[in-house]
Amino acid sequence: MDWSCRNLDGGHNLTFPVPLSQWEREVGAFIVASEAFLAFFGNLVVLVITFIDSKVRQHRAMSILISSLAVNDIITAVLVMAPSAYSLSHPRGFPLCQPQVCSIHGVFNYWMATTSSITLAMISIDRNISIQKPLLYAAQIYASRSRVIKMVLLPWTLGIIYSLIPFSLQWMTYQLDNIACDVNWNPEPGYRIYYAACFSLCFFIPAAMILIQYSRIIYSIHKLRRRTPQESRNGMVKSPSGISLKLIGRRPSPEVEDNSTKLVLSVLILVVVFFVCITPFCLTKLIKVVYGPHRVPNWCDMLSTIIQFSASVINPIVYSLGLKHFQEALVRQWRNLKNHCSVYFFFRWCDSF
Repeated sequence: MDWSCRNLDGGHNLTFPVPLSQWEREVGAFIVASEAFLAFFGNLVVLVITFIDSKVRQHRAMSILISSLAVNDIITAVLVMAPSAYSLSHPRGFPLCQPQVCSIHGVFNYWMATTSSITLAMISIDRNISIQKPLLYAAQIYASRSRVIKMVLLPWTLGIIYSLIPFSLQWMTYQLDNIACDVNWNPEPGYRIYYAACFSLCFFIPAAMILIQYSRIIYSIHKLRRRTPQESRNGMVKSPSGISLKLIGRRPSPEVEDNSTKLVLSVLILVVVFFVCITPFCLTKLIKVVYGPHRVPNWCDMLSTIIQFSASVINPIVYSLGLKHFQEALVRQWRNLKNHCSVYFFFRWCDSF
């Protein structure tokens, strides 16, 4: 294995250079390539449905934020994951072993990761507002175009500013165990400041915002359940004040209870997916800074990056394709496509006579 792709001179890159076996590299390359393929086409479907289906576009704020997240994941698949998979399978790590290519790859790696985390936080804020203040949200007071544009541009702006810092200081190197071009995990004070900002901007602040916003959603659902009148066995409905009334046809619907349970479950899934995908990657980098790069095994470093990449595959499912109105849009567009194809082939068949 040629380790010339690592910039080990001068002690700047302290990643422990334990060679990866051919089997480890091939398996890692296959997994990352598969993730890139699924992420690209999954998010492409999200974008196409969002642009062509008018009912999906009715949820203007959410559709714009979801589209921004989908664009982010597509760029990640094409410019971050695909080169990482190819370089991992190449004996010398080409093309990421080239300093110029590695620097650009590192910029996109950090730019997309930072933008994705902050965009997910923006989505959690938007969903909380839509539940806490539905009338104002429906009237587009909280979902105005200018407000949504700011929510979209903020993550992209912070991401590019943050990613250009290590690029300008030439801190990027190709780390095969980390699959991608990354910052030198050097424990010097100047590097530590950047790492602290990295951990805060990419993980701590978005994680705190997501926890707060989705916790408020769950709490609102819990309060709504407590305020919903409960029906006794004799058909009487007991109000929150304790007064029992005989209300015909006003008992709580099992469908409403089922929908609230599904909403809580979907919120919990969003929180779990975020922490499962982001936490291992951030923790391994934190361990490298505090205890030294050699404390993180190669397989652990590689696995944390693979898990982080999987977010681009999971995001279109949990934020778009898994939603009922999006599934209905898929069915509508599929039917429209079949109808257009049927009409096209029918006229082609008629023209043949």
